[in-house]
Amino acid sequence: MIGDATLALLAQAGLPVVRHRVCRRQEDIAAALESLQRPVVLKGVSAAITHKSEHGLVRLGVSAPEQAHAAWRDYQTVLDGLGADFGGLLVAEQARGDFELAVGAHWDATFGPVVMVGHGGVLVEAYQDMQFLLAPFTRAQALAAIARLRVARGFAATRGLPAVDLHALAAMLVTLGQWFVQQQGAFSSIDANPVLVSRTAAPVLVDAVVIPCAGARAERIRSH
Repeated sequence: MIGDATLALLAQAGLPVVRHRVCRRQEDIAAALESLQRPVVLKGVSAAITHKSEHGLVRLGVSAPEQAHAAWRDYQTVLDGLGADFGGLLVAEQARGDFELAVGAHWDATFGPVVMVGHGGVLVEAYQDMQFLLAPFTRAQALAAIARLRVARGFAATRGLPAVDLHALAAMLVTLGQWFVQQQGAFSSIDANPVLVSRTAAPVLVDAVVIPCAGARAERIRSH
């Protein structure tokens, strides 16, 4: 599974995934742009490349079809040079948020399915601001875990700004936990970072990694 496979999987699980389209053919670009709110983010689709931004395969703030066609050509050239497959173009709405969280799940040898929520973004390791929940869990337990995060101090209404909808965030965690348990060990871990959290909109997952268990599949599913 390549490119959009991770986002499609998590959307099927009921998680709030950024609106996106995948263009397998260059002639599909115009229709994809028309169906999404612009500007958009463009990512080259290739199962062989894990960190696409490191190879110049991610572009932000794209609005015009000409820009997307140029990205298609450039991505194809880059991937050909790397000897990697080119699976097309992932076109996603450029979502924005007031906070970036990291959300994940993994199978623990002792405790079983565990869900994590924490301060995300590129400095997720530096923040070390995270909480863990044994799945399945209730919305009340999810709310309590969120409240223990240091970043949650900024979620309250302040200086005329509305509060973050904590119930929507908690519901997302509950859904992730329930779905992960239902998979019965098919996946060893899920890592969604960033999850954009806004004061005026529901949280949205824009990037994620899903790793199947070795006994289930040998491949790695990635959206970026």
